[in-house]
Amino acid sequence: MQVMFTASDGQAIDSPSTANLIRPTLQRTTTNQSNSESSIGGEKITYLYRVAEGLAWDSHAAKCAEIFGVPSRITRRAEHVSRLLSAHELTKLLDEEMSEEERLDLEDAEAVCRRFLQLDLEGDGGGNVKAQLAVVLGRTDEQNENTRIL
Repeated sequence: MQVMFTASDGQAIDSPSTANLIRPTLQRTTTNQSNSESSIGGEKITYLYRVAEGLAWDSHAAKCAEIFGVPSRITRRAEHVSRLLSAHELTKLLDEEMSEEERLDLEDAEAVCRRFLQLDLEGDGGGNVKAQLAVVLGRTDEQNENTRIL
């Protein structure tokens, strides 16, 4: 297992002063040449937290998400919304302008949700679930044929 320590800005730190924080579950191998930490492939990361009294100003979750490939624009947005939530200023989100493309995407998503909610999930609904979902998604017969070919 490898242990990674980060500063409050999310940057990895490697300091001898953190050696006493390493948990006993960390496997250590000592050789004549050097001390090294062994790493077994496929292990999961174990996150270590320090619990302290008071309000946390930053989200370590956003940094972890970036490490695992979530695009930074998404994590920045999540951090922004978290800050507004912490400050009880969620109404500021209502004042933000959407682009025309975002507005159209939102309208399309709303229409799909409304069609899905109208489905009769209790009955057999005609039997062809794929056809029902195609209608919900607003796909044409030509799009359905292309999907089958793939």
